[in-house]
Amino acid sequence: MAFVTSLHDKGDGFHDIDLHVDGEPQVRGRARFIDRCPKEGGVLVARALRGASVAELTHLDVAAPLRGGGGGVAMMAAMGDALAARGCAYVLLDHFDKGSGRLVRFYEGLGFEFARTVLAEAILDDGELDQVLTDKHMLAPLATMREALALATG
Repeated sequence: MAFVTSLHDKGDGFHDIDLHVDGEPQVRGRARFIDRCPKEGGVLVARALRGASVAELTHLDVAAPLRGGGGGVAMMAAMGDALAARGCAYVLLDHFDKGSGRLVRFYEGLGFEFARTVLAEAILDDGELDQVLTDKHMLAPLATMREALALATG
């Protein structure tokens, strides 16, 4: 099955990526991201990474019958291209795995690691970052994510 993605600028740094099955008009998945994370966690992560630009994936959903078929990879690749064009260095997300581990494994396969682990040495002296990050936050360098996506779509 072939997928087609389309990028939509929603303003103020917010973007949607719609997923379509090639030749079909209905949206079968959507990703939403912010190219410069304005929320407290993203700002603190950027500070811990010495000012690196941090984008945030705020939503990723693929229609149930299409899960595991490459739609998520297609949307992540489109997001990676858009973020690279905007000069972003890292991607932060808050996964919503419901206990199966499948979603965590998907993100790990794209180079994501748990943010608290990645930033363990960079936890800020005032403890703010440790208070904001949860065990669901994951972080990846954009270059690592794009390399993993290139291998996955290869």
